[in-house]
Amino acid sequence: MPPAVQVVSGECDVFHRPSQIPDQASLDAFMRVPARRVITYLDLILYRTPALFAAPELHRKYCELSLASLQAADAVLAISEYGRREIIEEFGLPPEKVNAVHLGVDAAFFGRPAPRPRSAPYFLCTGSDYPHKNLPLLLRSYAWLRTRWKDAPELVLSGHRTKAPGIYELGPDPAPGVRYLGEVDRDALPALDQHAEAFIYPSTYEGFGLPILEAMAAGTPVICARLTSVPEVAGEAALYLDELSMDELSDRMRAAATDSTLRTRLIEAGRERVKRFTWEQTAAKTVEVYRRTTRA
Repeated sequence: MPPAVQVVSGECDVFHRPSQIPDQASLDAFMRVPARRVITYLDLILYRTPALFAAPELHRKYCELSLASLQAADAVLAISEYGRREIIEEFGLPPEKVNAVHLGVDAAFFGRPAPRPRSAPYFLCTGSDYPHKNLPLLLRSYAWLRTRWKDAPELVLSGHRTKAPGIYELGPDPAPGVRYLGEVDRDALPALDQHAEAFIYPSTYEGFGLPILEAMAAGTPVICARLTSVPEVAGEAALYLDELSMDELSDRMRAAATDSTLRTRLIEAGRERVKRFTWEQTAAKTVEVYRRTTRA
């Protein structure tokens, strides 16, 4: 991820808020800034999912804060073209005000050789257990795979638990053959990615999908859904899910682990794909938005 933003005192031409505004105090501070205001709106997951809030009024307040901050901004950054279109359509913003700036991946970090973290072969899925991550489908598909493939690799899950009831509340062994590692330190991710038989990402909604690029940079085949921003990120370098069925996902998992020709194609295509997404490009495009905003 990009380095943390350092806040300094003194005059500035542009103030950039790198994520959604969560509370009234943050909105008030954003509105008072004596500079051009830029905000990054990462995705509409919270905006469109009231169930993720403890009470309906908290969701309504979040939606109000979103609309007010986006209208007050001089420029808005989305992290994908899909997200850009969503923001324009949902909030009625002028298209010229909203800019798609892709995230980058540290390919050297994820690609450097790392010792194998587990003795047994495994599939890997990383991320939270929010409903849109579609983990129940993954667990059902994996259970179905085990009935048809006696020597199926383990399924390893890692990520932070959500506040709402989710898959990760089931503990470290949520199902036969499945291991939940909890949150994994970033330094351990390259090893986990590199030695997986495949990286599985059945998410039905993503603002971007950075874990896909991290797995590709690690030289691991990727299986993912062909939804929202994911095809924009994965291109032709992934094995896609079109039906989101147990049969389809279990078949894709077995193919990615056993078909050497397919594996080679996906690994080579993934390593080429990540070359299109660098933090240097992200920084350059962000600076260009700053320049256009100050000229406006």
